[in-house]
Amino acid sequence: MDKRIGSILLAVCLLLLASCGAKRETVAVEPDTAAQSSVPEADLTSLRQLSQEGALWQLDGTTLYTTVAAPQSRGKLLQTVDLNTGKRQALCSKPGCTHQDESCGAWLDCESEIAVLPMEDGRLVLVYGRYGPLEKQGAEPSAAVELRDTSGAVLCPATPLPHRPSGAFYTDGIAVYYLWEQWLEDGSVNASLIRIELDAAKGFGQASTAAFWQLPAMLSLTERCTEQGLLAIRWEHRMEGQTQVVQHRELCLVQWDGTVRTVAEAKDGQAFLIPDTGELAAFCFDSATGTMARLDLATGESEPFARLPEGLQLTEGSACVGDVLICNFIQDGEAKPFYLEKGGEPVEIRRQTSHNGYLRPAMVLDVLEDGRLIVDLGDLEYEESYTDQTGQWITSRTSETLLGICTPEQYREGAADCLTLETNHKF
Repeated sequence: MDKRIGSILLAVCLLLLASCGAKRETVAVEPDTAAQSSVPEADLTSLRQLSQEGALWQLDGTTLYTTVAAPQSRGKLLQTVDLNTGKRQALCSKPGCTHQDESCGAWLDCESEIAVLPMEDGRLVLVYGRYGPLEKQGAEPSAAVELRDTSGAVLCPATPLPHRPSGAFYTDGIAVYYLWEQWLEDGSVNASLIRIELDAAKGFGQASTAAFWQLPAMLSLTERCTEQGLLAIRWEHRMEGQTQVVQHRELCLVQWDGTVRTVAEAKDGQAFLIPDTGELAAFCFDSATGTMARLDLATGESEPFARLPEGLQLTEGSACVGDVLICNFIQDGEAKPFYLEKGGEPVEIRRQTSHNGYLRPAMVLDVLEDGRLIVDLGDLEYEESYTDQTGQWITSRTSETLLGICTPEQYREGAADCLTLETNHKF
């Protein structure tokens, strides 16, 4: 995997806890023509999240799907990694294939990020940006969706989409959904839940709006959903001297029927945390006291969960597995991941990894269905050689991100005994 894609950027601003990963577009709308919240066109109570924002590691529980640049052509090759053995292979069933160019069964005419969305019936939904034959010369790049089986065979060919999705994807077992936001000049947001048809008989790839909301400024959707709707955080900002401070005010549920329900309220100095991956949960952290409380999403009631050092500031990157919460903080300008177990003492994760020559803590990237963690173990640097378009032999240094699989308990101890996944370089 390309290190530029695999890296996780930490940010101090608490706003990142509330920001949605779907692409944001600013448009001008006259006040008297602005749409209001509408009732969804479909029953969305069975919706579940398939992926998180920016995730390369789309999972079906046992298999990791990823892409690498095709060595001898444009586009990318789709690969799988066995999450029990760590072995990597191309998603190609052609006998004798060398997996180098567009003749490979795993090849995609893909020029940007890809989402691989495993469905429960075994089909793979691929969504990716492309410049290929779907686009006119000189046109802006857009996105395509296609359907494959687990051998890599194409079931439905690439079909254009109206947007380039960049956030989370969801499914009800029948179709795939993604969020699309348009930011208006007054700060409000038109948010749409777009449904992608997967049935060839009904028009594979056809996009329609399953739900729509016009949300006020300073109410930001998260990517996590319940049976009732999408979790969101209402916030405000104020100036303290020359510093702009973001303050969370309410944890909300933007319901499928278009209404917004307040789940819990935050006091000054408190921030809500909705874990990015793992179990759906909600927490409230008080930086002044170091208190972390877990919230009941149905009632809004809280119970003590853990106590941390005072003065920490939450930042992005978190995972929840049962009574274990792994989250990242900033203290004195340094990133500090902590392992928190309900009622137990917090454990700071001190293992360091190298990225582009800089050291940073080992971060959790995703949670498998069995509760194991995918952990960023840093960069593997190596030399690569290839022939460019002029026929010249080129040698350069590059790198890719090392990934490991471990239990939460192994992560707490520094992930020394984790299963290291085979890299594309070794493959």
